[in-house]
Amino acid sequence: MTKTKSAYIWMALTFVGLSVLLGAVASMNLFQMPSAMGVVTMMIAGMVGGQRFYSQNDRVMAAKERFVFALLGTLIMICLSMAMFFGLIAALGGTLNGNTLSAALNIPASDLWFVLGFGALIVGAAGTAMTYLGIGIGQNNMKKAAGKKAG
Repeated sequence: MTKTKSAYIWMALTFVGLSVLLGAVASMNLFQMPSAMGVVTMMIAGMVGGQRFYSQNDRVMAAKERFVFALLGTLIMICLSMAMFFGLIAALGGTLNGNTLSAALNIPASDLWFVLGFGALIVGAAGTAMTYLGIGIGQNNMKKAAGKKAG
């Protein structure tokens, strides 16, 4: 396994773990879960991926490499989110198709794919930005820790 694959795996595992934890907390109805928790989850997963990359390679990613890592990591996290969402719908015995989805979102069926596409674009852009930021924070923290350990 390459060193970059390991960082992706850690990032994905962190995302799934945090998502399950947040889902459990939200189901207890102790407080209203803010909508930004999904973006924060992506940022924390990016931090873990950045820390893992730095600890295995002893270097900080270049900007282009970090962007590609963040973009692919965001795609992985969106796919995992969709898998968890559809798995939950299936586990609860529900059906999800265009009619039920447009009714749930309260939009006309003719606008459904436009709204979903635009939403995916916004989520992808925000997720990539937050993951990019998280990767930078994570690897810089590891770099500082390595400097303190050496000095």
